[in-house]
Amino acid sequence: MTDRQFAFGSGHSRIQQAGRDIVNHYAAGEEPPRISPPRRVSAAARMLFGTHPPVPLGRPTTWLRPDADIVPVQPRPEVDELRRWCVEQGRSRLRLVCGRGGQGKTQLGRQLTGQLRELGWLAGFLDAAGTRWPEIEAALGSKPVQRVDTLLVLDYAENQALTLNRLADLVRRSPRVRVLLLARHEGGWWRDLVDEPAWSGMVDPVALPLGSLTDQLPPDRVRAVHGEAARCFSDRLGRAVPELSWHERRCTTTLDLYADALLQVLDAESPVRSGVPDDPVADVLAHERRHVRQVLRAEGVVVSAADLDWMLLAAYLVPAGTLVEAVTALEALPLLEEVDLAKVARVLGGLYPDEAGGVWAPPRPDRLADTHVLAVAAGSVSDGDWVEAAVALCGNDEQPVRLLLRCLSTPRADLVAIRRVEQAVGELVVRQPQTCLLPVILAEPRRFEAEILQAVRPNGLDLADLQNIDYVLDSLDLSVARANVTLAISTRLVAETTPGEGASDEEYFWYACTLNRLSSGLMTVGLDQQALAASEQAVTILKQVADINPDIYLTALATALSSHSVDLSVAGRLPEALIAAAESVQIYRKLAEQDPGSFLPDLASGLGSLGVSLSHVDRVQEALAHIEESISIYRRLAHDNPAHLHGLARSMYCLGTNLAEVGRSEEALAASAEAVELYRQLVVSNSDAYLPQLATSLIMFAQARVITSLELPIALTAATEAIDLCRLLAGQLPQRYAGYLALANQILTDIRGKL
Repeated sequence: MTDRQFAFGSGHSRIQQAGRDIVNHYAAGEEPPRISPPRRVSAAARMLFGTHPPVPLGRPTTWLRPDADIVPVQPRPEVDELRRWCVEQGRSRLRLVCGRGGQGKTQLGRQLTGQLRELGWLAGFLDAAGTRWPEIEAALGSKPVQRVDTLLVLDYAENQALTLNRLADLVRRSPRVRVLLLARHEGGWWRDLVDEPAWSGMVDPVALPLGSLTDQLPPDRVRAVHGEAARCFSDRLGRAVPELSWHERRCTTTLDLYADALLQVLDAESPVRSGVPDDPVADVLAHERRHVRQVLRAEGVVVSAADLDWMLLAAYLVPAGTLVEAVTALEALPLLEEVDLAKVARVLGGLYPDEAGGVWAPPRPDRLADTHVLAVAAGSVSDGDWVEAAVALCGNDEQPVRLLLRCLSTPRADLVAIRRVEQAVGELVVRQPQTCLLPVILAEPRRFEAEILQAVRPNGLDLADLQNIDYVLDSLDLSVARANVTLAISTRLVAETTPGEGASDEEYFWYACTLNRLSSGLMTVGLDQQALAASEQAVTILKQVADINPDIYLTALATALSSHSVDLSVAGRLPEALIAAAESVQIYRKLAEQDPGSFLPDLASGLGSLGVSLSHVDRVQEALAHIEESISIYRRLAHDNPAHLHGLARSMYCLGTNLAEVGRSEEALAASAEAVELYRQLVVSNSDAYLPQLATSLIMFAQARVITSLELPIALTAATEAIDLCRLLAGQLPQRYAGYLALANQILTDIRGKL
């Protein structure tokens, strides 16, 4: 958590999971359902991993599912590495496997969990859907799970920020539990998670890449696997193995390799093509469409190829719990011919049964559905026709927007299709923000920033829904990628939630929380004066409620004073900044004496801020004493918990600046060097959060050497790097970082003048 983040909630409210990152906010006094903990490991397994009915294998495309077990499983070296990670003592608790769609991530997870179960582990894919969190909490806290080694595999982790946020505390309280994440990309979500305080000390920051079998195996072995798969598919169909051809360019992923083998078996009797060059998955889907059309015709339903594509889109994209919901989805389609939609829904439900009990579910592996969605988007008459049809079909449901977001990471996707899917997601955000806004904010805030900002403006999303989203974002680390979005949300909430006459202390408290989040957002984008006004109002309110009830509100006041001190300092109101920082430290010292485990980090942070304020009014010796006390505390904290490294880095930065001012040159150079090194470590795990601090620490590093005229060649390199970073940051947030860029350029000029 950064200095400018301000999160409350203990005893007031908390976030509960409902569905894949769908949030219900339980107010004080409300509780989620209570579930009795399991007494046996088998019961815990059902609560964590759900039940698994037999895999339907009636259609050839189902044979490509990871759990179909039609073709022999190929050993992967990554499985051996992950098994060692699980069984060896002293390793991290969470790892990420990252690979493009179709590389075999799910199969890798199945191999690993199967091997671990043979060793006596409780292992499987975490079923975090629906309202199952009470069951997951009960299972992870139960005695059977506490006594057995456990691995939880979470697929599509890049879209499950809230699941991971909630899981962190459960895993920390269960020392024998490990978590394996599977994702298509690392992106900003992974950097945020690595730096998330809730996961501190538990995460291996280096993702394990998963490539294609075609890259890992020798060419002759790849062709042998291809041929072996073709034999298995032929046996399943009761046919002779056809004469096979090999085209390496068609098999860039593991799924492509198996899809090409299946395609050649299917083509041997009656070939058909999708029209997409070198895409065996698309060609297998062409066989699938022909099969579905034949089944419909056998039921007396004759449809055109275009109408069939739309019908399959409904089954692949929109969940349907009942036949009525399925028919409603089909009615939203731009079909050219009138047919019996109830009969169509029943046929599609038979072909694509929902294992969870609904009418239909998209085919697996997921790339089949993704490929079809992209094909329909690309084949639509125009952008507008596609967008209107997609929005009408998806309706007010969050699952379709998640699938559309997933499509954007499909390998070798057509650029027109990607653009049109992006347009559909943007329109869903604007037209259906209640369900579609939050998943997009969490997954792709920069890509859809314009549409997100349109959805959260006044007269847009309902206030209650906007507050829910605000609570969620406040539970996560501050992110530059979401800076403009969080600012827009806070701005509207402050404008629309001002307490009226007779408001309670709690209402004023929550309003102060919103003001402080607004201040953080304003400061992040460089609007310093507005940030100061907001934080000043927050402090005023919190002082009033803390006077009445210090046991509840004193902690919030201390945090607000610390943030307000920073804002005052930036505004040049240095004596007032010093007073606010001193008040904050006074409160934190008292709280840390009562509960050091909870408040010692806050005291360390406050001492550092107080040191900065003292140095600003030329009381440098006093500043050094407070900063050195802060560093002493942070070193102890960071030794046990790497999450405090950023606090140590910040205090080392302040120490170097103040040592240079009193002429302790060698110590200043050493402190500035340590600050840069610490920030380099932090940038590796989360560049989005720590790149700005690395840039400013490099400026201080170079400036200290200019002042002392020592190590100037090293200073030249540091200043050059600082300019590059500041230029990058100023391109994103010019109001915030243009001044730093100018300072770095001036330091570079000074260095060259001394050389």
